[in-house]
This record gives sequence, C-alpha cells and structure tokens, in this order.
Amino acid sequence: MEDNSQLNDYKQQLLEYAKFQADNKLREKGKVDEENTKRVYVIYARKSTKGKDRQERSIPDQIADCQRVVKELKITPVKIFINLSFHKIT
Repeated sequence: MEDNSQLNDYKQQLLEYAKFQADNKLREKGKVDEENTKRVYVIYARKSTKGKDRQERSIPDQIADCQRVVKELKITPVKIFINLSFHKIT
C-alpha cells in the first residue's frame, strides 16, 4: 500500500513540475502577463549514483542550502521535489 501512495505522490510531483515547465515556456514566448502572474517557488533536490551528472551532495544538504537561499530572498517554496535516481552496478 505504501508503494502505491509513493507512486501517486511522485506522479503528482511530476504533474506539478510539468505545469511549472509549461508556464516557463509560455513566459519565454511572451504569452504570460508577468504583472498578473503569481510566482511559485519550489526546491528541487536530486541524487544520482551514476554518470557524469552525479550529484555528490546529500539531499538534506542540498535542501538546507536551498532553504538558506530562500530565507535570504524572503520567498517561500510551495513544494520540495526530491528525485532519487539510483542505478544498480553489476
């Protein structure tokens, strides 16, 4: 049961991230009214165990760094996205 709820949570995170990316594309094309658009901030932390883009820092360290920055900027993230990408080495 827990696996299913984790999967649903992950799907929801992906959907929210996709909407965020779509809004960014519209903004780049000048199709979003910046003055009347509410800004939404998120924290994205990832951990990968393989490849050239391997993230060496732990997820808690990444989140702590981001939280220091949002405090300095006086903004509030609405969600913390965590991407765990583990690869089995054989």
